[in-house]
Amino acid sequence: MASIRKRKWSGEKGGARKVDGSRTGVSWEVSWTEEGKRRKKSTFKTRAEAELFLLEKQQAVNDGTSRPAGDRMSLTELSVIYLQHEEQRAARDAIGQGHLRNQRAHFRNYIARAPDFQGSTRGRAVKPFGDALGHYKLTKIKPSTVIRFRDALFATGLGYKAVRAHIITLGSALEWARLRDLVATNAANKVPVDAPAKQKEARVTPPSKAAITEVLRAAPPELAEIILFSACTGLRAGELRCLRYRHIDFEKLTVRVKVALEINDTEGPPKSKAGYRTIPIGAELAARLLKRKTMACANTKTLVFPNDKGGYIYRGSLLKQLNKVTASLGWLAAGEIDPDSDEDDEDDGNTRFTWHALRHYAISSWIAADFNLKAVQVYAGHADVNTTWNRYGHLFPQDDQSVKMASASADIIAIV
Repeated sequence: MASIRKRKWSGEKGGARKVDGSRTGVSWEVSWTEEGKRRKKSTFKTRAEAELFLLEKQQAVNDGTSRPAGDRMSLTELSVIYLQHEEQRAARDAIGQGHLRNQRAHFRNYIARAPDFQGSTRGRAVKPFGDALGHYKLTKIKPSTVIRFRDALFATGLGYKAVRAHIITLGSALEWARLRDLVATNAANKVPVDAPAKQKEARVTPPSKAAITEVLRAAPPELAEIILFSACTGLRAGELRCLRYRHIDFEKLTVRVKVALEINDTEGPPKSKAGYRTIPIGAELAARLLKRKTMACANTKTLVFPNDKGGYIYRGSLLKQLNKVTASLGWLAAGEIDPDSDEDDEDDGNTRFTWHALRHYAISSWIAADFNLKAVQVYAGHADVNTTWNRYGHLFPQDDQSVKMASASADIIAIV
């Protein structure tokens, strides 16, 4: 039950209550019951403000959107609990350590940044930012609040990928809170982050077979084996580097992707649930892998492509070796790109050849071999078939529909 009452006080006695710095005047007090037993009070300068507040409270109760616990908890407090939950998920390999580290950085650097924060990311000082949301109570975060935060991130100079990642992290935390009745709705859900026009197209131009052939002929034997495997299976670099012989079934001719390397070279889950997949391989490739295993006297736990000491190949080493090969062919260096990224790389024909281009080539070869769209999505490990279509749809055979359209039109016209 809720009520409004008028309160008067005088400043003659030092103990009189203060409202907006004054010790004399009139205020309006709203009192209501939360969660069936907790009595709450709030004071306002005018009766109109008190009535509006009470109306909003009653409306929230009637709509089922009242969340008293969310009224008391700030986003900073939520971030602490949420990250503890994510740490538990990482401990059981539900998410990767790299993903957890990124979420921590998002909250620390921008989402719930402390006013006195002076940190750095990868050796670079974090830019000043005064629009953090840490002080907001959970129920006060609206879609408009998230939109202002998004625009502030862009104004700071963050790129599309970084802004999108921060909004996704914020949305994940608010969704976690929604499922625990701390908020009624996820304010970050469906808040758009517009990609640059170039990235919206997202069409991939894979390297030609001639380009792959040149690279294979110019590469040292060991690197050539890795390039050949990548060009056949389309594994991401993080998946390739921790592939072990137990993941290869020489009888069924398949490669199973079950783990991927994080940035700090620790094994974790693949990029998404779709990353867990089984890829068929040809008998010729399987024979090469079996010969490689026999010559190395390897067991099922041995890495298929280890470094000189039997450990993981450093991802920067792969790029460095590939750059040497492309330089010998007169092509531009690939540059410092993330080999585990699924974003399209700039295309300069055969003048630029990134490690991820091998994945693009593999997928394009499946399409050329008449794999259907769903099969390509599964073997590529894409979480959404739209990702596959948006990037590789132009590579699928396009039938000439003009004859069929003419026939359809003729059937309709014949009726007239």
